[in-house]
Amino acid sequence: MTSRSQIALVFVLALLAAGGYLLLGPDTNNLWTSYLSVIHSVQQGYHALLLDAVKQAQFAPVTAAASLIGLSFLYGIFHAAGPGHGKVVISTYLLSTGDQLRRGVMLSFSSSFLQGITAILLVTAATWVLNYSMRATQLFIDDVELASFILIAATGGLIIGLRLKSLVLQLTEMTSTEANNSSYDTHRHCGHSHLPASALKDEQFSFSAFVSIVLSTGLRPCSGAVIVLLFANSLDLFTAGLLSVLAMSLGVALTTSGLAALTVYARHLAEQLPFVKEQNHQKARLFSNLLAIFGGLIILLFGFSLIFVALSAPSHPFK
Repeated sequence: MTSRSQIALVFVLALLAAGGYLLLGPDTNNLWTSYLSVIHSVQQGYHALLLDAVKQAQFAPVTAAASLIGLSFLYGIFHAAGPGHGKVVISTYLLSTGDQLRRGVMLSFSSSFLQGITAILLVTAATWVLNYSMRATQLFIDDVELASFILIAATGGLIIGLRLKSLVLQLTEMTSTEANNSSYDTHRHCGHSHLPASALKDEQFSFSAFVSIVLSTGLRPCSGAVIVLLFANSLDLFTAGLLSVLAMSLGVALTTSGLAALTVYARHLAEQLPFVKEQNHQKARLFSNLLAIFGGLIILLFGFSLIFVALSAPSHPFK
């Protein structure tokens, strides 16, 4: 990540912090509460439509199944537009590491379809293998949800650990550089980066962090997917339920990818600001590591908050 990207990131984070402050302020808190209320009401309406479509699939298998799949796709798009831990983790990761849009889209699609696959596997195992009731299946899924929250906290810790290691190595390199001859030192610190742009981007990428984010955000199945699968299984409509969950996952992936694109585009706009200028590569790397550590800390604390809420709040059948 170049120095321009680092300064741009600070600008974007400052805007987000200001927006968050305004959002939680007394003047706009009612607006945010109203937004959440609308999201919740529409989701409940979609739940009712999905259940009705599942019931209709008994009498008109082809047309009702097509309607169910279409509704599931729309539900996935709308569901992802509401608040959710996956979007927070992915957006924070993209902002703090400056990763490419392509990887942001990969994260979005991987985590979204893993959510669907997780729902399919859990509901199938609970109802077919373990013979659980619908209520027992939901409690079983709640335990998996808690595990995903623990993984979110672990992901934050992993990012912090990787970037701390990179920071220590960089400080060691900077110390050794001071002992080199003046010609090398002049070339090294001429004020520009001599690495290819692709290398600077790849420097931010960690496959282990990528996998950890996908697992932590994808192991929590979507509530709508669980509802559809439970009722579809109870009516012996497994295939219709399976296709509906995959359509739902596609809808979630598209909306989350759109958010990832907006995140990257916001960074790109900030990089075009007149006061953003190129600086020394070593300083850019140092700032990059510090910002990534900060982003990892946000994800870590967010994971802990989800764990706390999950352990303290009473369980809800359709949460």
